[in-house]
Amino acid sequence: MILIVTGATGGIGSCVVKKAMQSPAVEKIYGMYRKEEKFNHLFAHAENKLVRVRYNAAQSNENLQFLHALREINCETVVCVHTAFCLEPLLRVGTYLPEDIKKNVSVNVVNMVLLVNELIRLHHTKGIRLRIINIDSGAADRPLEGWGLYCASKAYANMFLKTVRLENPQVGIVSYEPGVVDTPMQEKIRQTDSAVCGQTELFRAYFEKGMLRSPETVAADILARFVENWDVRHFKEGYRTE
Repeated sequence: MILIVTGATGGIGSCVVKKAMQSPAVEKIYGMYRKEEKFNHLFAHAENKLVRVRYNAAQSNENLQFLHALREINCETVVCVHTAFCLEPLLRVGTYLPEDIKKNVSVNVVNMVLLVNELIRLHHTKGIRLRIINIDSGAADRPLEGWGLYCASKAYANMFLKTVRLENPQVGIVSYEPGVVDTPMQEKIRQTDSAVCGQTELFRAYFEKGMLRSPETVAADILARFVENWDVRHFKEGYRTE
């Protein structure tokens, strides 16, 4: 089995990669990332089973590199855990800079569609058994002040993957809601001006009361349920799970 992890330098993504390195079920890990220095720091002593794949929708040459890396995959089963999402800008509509919009859409929409499109192509052309695990968020279902682009892109990802699932019922696709997790993303939220983002105080309270899940716990749950054991009940009961 090959495991693809997007956002390999993020809170959940890096923990998934590290735990997968110890899993006998995973033969090779494709760690997909945007930040070179952070990847090198996290995985300086990584095992040979980790393949580094840099990608960035804003850089066409890097797009070609990551698509080429995916096309070299030749195995029976591929599992993709999609954790890569850009939270910024945490601003109200009307105050975005053009580059803020471009970065958010590039990471949250363009990169995701490029990746899934290539995985579906591999599924059909090479007969690969494919599973896609999308890290979900409550922001996909309800508007939050200051979170406009993030909410919209999370909703986009869910609807796009529902369409992929409709077109490809033999592909296992699930959207996993991890709850509120203690990641760098949460730290950014707590540092945001509450006058801009209405939920800032709520997330600060979650942190102060010790209500955040650890990314290590979430990663272990993902590996156990969707990589090593693959509980098919989730796909019979519906697209989303907790």
